[in-house]
Amino acid sequence: MAEQPINATELILRQIQETLRSHTSRFDELAQRLERLDKRFDEHHEGIITALGMAANSNVLHETVRREIEDLRRRVQRLEEKV
Repeated sequence: MAEQPINATELILRQIQETLRSHTSRFDELAQRLERLDKRFDEHHEGIITALGMAANSNVLHETVRREIEDLRRRVQRLEEKV
């Protein structure tokens, strides 16, 4: 009779170990997947930051050119008034 509980306990422990191995394998797969997703996220983030930077730079350039054109119009108008 004493032999049976030991075998049952041993069986349960082996089942627990197998479950842990299965879970460990699954967690490793998930960790790799998360690493790939993190890398893709970082790449998208960098792309968005670059695009926003280009848009902001373009906006500043556009505003500078607009001011210069407006200044030239005023200067031409003053010259025309003198003539």
